[in-house]
Formats: sequence, structure tokens, C-alpha cells
Amino acid sequence: MNHHSRHWFGTLEKFSDEVDRLFDELIHTPWKEPSTAQSYPPIDFYETGDDFVLEADLPGMQLENIRLETQGHILLIRGSRIIEDSPERNMLYGERHHGTFLRRIPLPPTADRENISAEYAEGILTIKIKKNINKKVKQ
Repeated sequence: MNHHSRHWFGTLEKFSDEVDRLFDELIHTPWKEPSTAQSYPPIDFYETGDDFVLEADLPGMQLENIRLETQGHILLIRGSRIIEDSPERNMLYGERHHGTFLRRIPLPPTADRENISAEYAEGILTIKIKKNINKKVKQ
């Protein structure tokens, strides 16, 4: 095998590796990949004296595109973010998340599912869930 042949195969191998990497990057986004889709939106979940508090980062969302519901002891956060496309726009690089999402958060046994409030300000969804004092877990 001469020098040109080895160079050509090396270049093809590098090209193939790059195509594989780009394809993996394209299909493994937080909005598409089932294993990571559960981690959007990013949240902090903590408790205070009387409440459980969940804060979710949802920048650029419209309140009317966010839905909350409970199913048993699971809190569901659903939403969609649309980024309008136009023929004048030639996207060179896109990292902002768009599309639909569903996040499932298990609630502690003492969470009062009937006493949940939420507010949305500056891209942060804050959900407060009262603790049910009648269901305190015995130590």
C-alpha cells in the first residue's frame, strides 16, 4: 500500500468518526433522548418548615404553555416552547431548546396534593406544595 492509499483511508476514517459524532450529538438532545428527557426542565426541589418547594428553569416560556398536574404521588410539568422559523433565517448554530417536554417529579408521602400553588416570574416556575401534617412519617 503506498503513501497516498494510507492517507486516503486515514482521511475516510476521520470523516466517518466525525459523522458518527455529529449524528450522536444530533439525536442525543435533552428534548429527544428518552434517558435525558426526564431532566428537562432543570429543577431544585427542597423543603421548608411548612412546604415542599420546586423551582424549575423555564426561560423564554409563556405561562399559557406550561401545565401542572398530579397523578398519584407524581407531579407532572408539561410545556412547549415554539421558536418561529422563517425563510429569511439561515440557522448557523442552534442551542436553545424548543418543542414539548414532560417532567415527572415524585412527591414525598407527606405532600398535600390538594394544596399546591405556583407562580412564574423571570423564567422561573416556583411551585409550593404544603406538607400534610396529618401524614407525618413516623420515625
